[in-house]
Amino acid sequence: MQGVLGGVGITIKAKTAHCGALQAGRVGGGMTKIGIWLRDLGLPQYAQRFEENGVDPSVLRDLTDEDLKELGVLLGHRRRILRAITEAQGGTPTTNDAASTPQDTAERRQLTVMFCDLVDSTALSTRLDPEDMRQVIRAYQEACVHVIPTYDGFLAKYMGDAGATAFLAYHAAAATGSPQSR
Repeated sequence: MQGVLGGVGITIKAKTAHCGALQAGRVGGGMTKIGIWLRDLGLPQYAQRFEENGVDPSVLRDLTDEDLKELGVLLGHRRRILRAITEAQGGTPTTNDAASTPQDTAERRQLTVMFCDLVDSTALSTRLDPEDMRQVIRAYQEACVHVIPTYDGFLAKYMGDAGATAFLAYHAAAATGSPQSR
């Protein structure tokens, strides 16, 4: 595309050249710089909105996704516009804008891991019938299921013949003043 601005001829061949045209001013035919830039992006339908809201080349780099949304620009078109602005500034386009960048919200917490075992369960299994041993293990597991949650714990898994691993959240205990925090 060719145009004349202030006696200087401008030829636009690439997106980076569009930025040069944007900074140069109004181009022939009465079309504004922003209108030409949007047309070259394939988004001429937004030219009037940009002009009505005072969006010109001097404020392009300050536009945010939220600003474009307020102007009524569709999501895909917002991404295209923001990418073109970034590329025109010599930057590398990103897939996410700053608003959708994950924030580091991790926090350090105390955790108690507890292993519970039925004392001498192996020796006990040699003295009891298998059915009786199963009842002893079942009673032990049921006790674990009922007691561990009272200390804000989570029964992770049973191990071996009569072992259990539980996770107790220290921060929850300290905050509630429950018995395990003492």
